[in-house]
Amino acid sequence: MTIKHFMNFMESKRPADVREVELMNGCDFYDVPVVDYADATVLVDDNDEVYAIGGVQEVVEDGFKLNYVWMLCTGMVERHQTAFLRAARELLKVYLDKYTHLENWVWLGNEQHVKWLKWMGAYFYDVRQVNGEDFQCFVFAKKDDK
Repeated sequence: MTIKHFMNFMESKRPADVREVELMNGCDFYDVPVVDYADATVLVDDNDEVYAIGGVQEVVEDGFKLNYVWMLCTGMVERHQTAFLRAARELLKVYLDKYTHLENWVWLGNEQHVKWLKWMGAYFYDVRQVNGEDFQCFVFAKKDDK
């Protein structure tokens, strides 16, 4: 990701995505260190306009390897949903070639985010409260690794 991409993202980020980060992390979005985005993948269109930034964070919790997939979008995804979803689906294929599974929690108040995850084939599991809001676990898995 370039500084230009990051600035473009910051100028047009989706408010629901910002709120989701704040709820999950329990802090102001602008307090998240920039270094947390250093390895982000950027989805851009032919004009180099940013649709989204995201990535996979590998962690080990209680002896289990987890691959937390994340994506923060700009307003471009709402104006060009078909192009965004096609690109996101291709990126998901790339990630699932590298990782056997991907998971995270989605804020149920981010209805567009939930809709896109369902369209992309996520499996949904437990619901839990985080900072007073409902989040649901979602998983993407290789077809033979559900």
